[in-house]
Amino acid sequence: MKKIPLMHHHKASNKARVYFKGKHIYLGEWGSPAAQIAYQNFLRQIDEINAPIMKGGGLPVCVAVGKFLDYAKEYYQGSHEVENLRSTLRVFNDYYEWQPITEIGPLKIMDMMQSMAKQEVSRYRINRLLSHIKRLMDWLVSRELIGSEKLAAIKSVKSLKAGRTAARELPPVPAVPIEVVEETLKEIRKPLCDMIQIQLLTAMRPNEVCGLSFAEIDQAKAVWVYRPAKHKTSYRGHKRQILIGPEAQALLRPYSFLPRDKPIFYTTKDLPFDAGTYGRAILEHNRRHGIAHWMPNQLRHTAATRLVKEFGWEAARIILGHKSFDITAIYAEENLEKTAEIIGRIG
Repeated sequence: MKKIPLMHHHKASNKARVYFKGKHIYLGEWGSPAAQIAYQNFLRQIDEINAPIMKGGGLPVCVAVGKFLDYAKEYYQGSHEVENLRSTLRVFNDYYEWQPITEIGPLKIMDMMQSMAKQEVSRYRINRLLSHIKRLMDWLVSRELIGSEKLAAIKSVKSLKAGRTAARELPPVPAVPIEVVEETLKEIRKPLCDMIQIQLLTAMRPNEVCGLSFAEIDQAKAVWVYRPAKHKTSYRGHKRQILIGPEAQALLRPYSFLPRDKPIFYTTKDLPFDAGTYGRAILEHNRRHGIAHWMPNQLRHTAATRLVKEFGWEAARIILGHKSFDITAIYAEENLEKTAEIIGRIG
């Protein structure tokens, strides 16, 4: 006969929890009715985790999140959105794993947000989690797994405002100084050297340079056009066109012997680079050589700043692939020289 996992008191957090399959599952405040209900739901789920609806409590949070992520894998194919959803909703799942989703209301969501703020989680991350929970609830309503009144209640929870919360503020992602990039380029191995320069020349995102293949590059004209099938907003039906000029072309030509439908850039383990391995490779190189730390996403900000300075906002917006000037402004740091000149004239 299998041993039934017992509920225990975790004194440090005053939470009820059970130990199951190598993991502690938290059920709520110790001694509370909610913890008792969550524990009963847990016991029901041990042998029927795939049951669509449980008696006396409804779908538990962990099952609701799992079903939504299964849907997201299909809907957001080719996008990093699935991993974004998984990483944020994991926090929601950790807080309320076995509690029925129908019992999660505005107060529990706000309690979670306040708890995260006290733990110095950034305001950006907390607000992103709230947004993802609302999307989860919206999907559950569309599948008739919860009532629409639950979605309306959750939507009443407001995101945290800057200056009105204890949550930590994240500094804006800065452009990496070109002098620092040049220090990195002096000794860094290929293909990292080429990838960094291509990013600077084209303002690609890290995942776009990692996913480069000749099959997605139109070389018919003097300026090549890279049309990645998978990019940040491909799931929204947006098209992405990245222009590749003569200098970037010269960096790519030595790789033209590779299969057209395969990624161009590979790690030392003969695996295609992704944004994570690309960033870690640069970080490790800079650490070894005593160079200031920077990440590949900062190169896009550096490129954006140069584009705005030399060619103006409209050209920068088109090259960066943005729908509005507001987004371009996030990437491009203001060139203070021109502003200082104007201010000097008027006062």
